[in-house]
Amino acid sequence: LLQNALQKLEDATQLQDKRRRFQAFNPATPTSTTPQEEETPHPDTLPPTEPTLADDLAENNSEFIAKITAFMKENMDNAELNIEEFAKHQNISRSNLYRQIKAATGLTPVEFMHKVRITHSIELMKNDYTFSQIAYMTGFNDPKYFSKCFKKYIGMTPTEYKEKKLS
Repeated sequence: LLQNALQKLEDATQLQDKRRRFQAFNPATPTSTTPQEEETPHPDTLPPTEPTLADDLAENNSEFIAKITAFMKENMDNAELNIEEFAKHQNISRSNLYRQIKAATGLTPVEFMHKVRITHSIELMKNDYTFSQIAYMTGFNDPKYFSKCFKKYIGMTPTEYKEKKLS
């Protein structure tokens, strides 16, 4: 189902590109120039198009991501939060959750959870919390694992980040 939707999205995008190219080479008022001499019109000057399946899918993905991000933030300090609970909250199977998150973000559900937690930890670093407190507040049971994940996603340790970015 998801592959079918992604194929339709790709087809809709290709159709829009073909329409734009056709319009660029077939202007409403005839001129003596050849298609090679004409310039492609600026996207803002193109007539409005009907909403496409691509637009609908993008909107659905953003709603889906907003829902699971909100759920994640509500349960941020819950170290026991796992993929099964995510799927149960969304009323879908684990494998469907995996497919939807992967299609929408390019990340696995675990990577997505880590990224949301690390992003929240950066916000918490602006306050006067220790790194251990931040680790527990963002759902990591082990401050060392928090530092390892932080370095994986940000490229530097929490200490280095706080010294370079927040000073």
